[in-house]
Amino acid sequence: MTEFPTRQPPSAGQHPDPPIDVEFGHASSSSPQQSEMQQPSLSPAQPATSAKNLSPLFHFLLCWLALLVLTNPRIITPAALVGYAQSLVRIVYRLPLSQLSWQRPPAVTDSRIIRLRRAIIGQESGANYRAVNPHSGALGYGQVMPANVPVWTQQALGRSLTSQQFLNDPDAQIATIDYKLQQYWREAQAVTSKEDEIVRRVASKWYSGNPRLWNNTRPQFYKGHPYPSIANYTYSVLRRYRRQS
Repeated sequence: MTEFPTRQPPSAGQHPDPPIDVEFGHASSSSPQQSEMQQPSLSPAQPATSAKNLSPLFHFLLCWLALLVLTNPRIITPAALVGYAQSLVRIVYRLPLSQLSWQRPPAVTDSRIIRLRRAIIGQESGANYRAVNPHSGALGYGQVMPANVPVWTQQALGRSLTSQQFLNDPDAQIATIDYKLQQYWREAQAVTSKEDEIVRRVASKWYSGNPRLWNNTRPQFYKGHPYPSIANYTYSVLRRYRRQS
């Protein structure tokens, strides 16, 4: 599936350089009511039974499951396999079904990603999770293009959101932004070890879809509306990033 550029540039003069203290409890004046939703730092449930105490029944069931899969490859669907695996874990560890979540565990976000996220959010929306670009329809804190929302939220959250669901959910926005910024950071880090350049490359991809244009000074336009050059945008994000050091 084609991945669209994250967003089109913000309106000229829309947020030329809003305050950096976007701490989401002390947000910029453009969005005094917003508050950042902290990502939970959850620890996986510790099984009550040690691996050393696995019963013979477990080994029997495990062999039975493997035999079932090998002899019925067309019958055993992925969903059924997950169900069987959940049952095995519940038998061995005596865990309630509510504790068996197969969704992606919450990630521990690098402090650099948090700083970069705050810098981009300050630049894009002034920390307004309800912001909608009047020209492109870009959404929320990070001004994500609507065409990207279903795919990005599926990647980041394990479920696909509509544009309206995304706009209404600041937690989902933060998690999705962090997920994509971590991805872009790794890509930039494979090209250069200079942190300033990494930040600008990530910002360039967020703004234009192309990290290699991080120093491009050509003015940008969207549907006839002027926007800052990619170089100006990435410099602005870098300044915000540095001020949080």
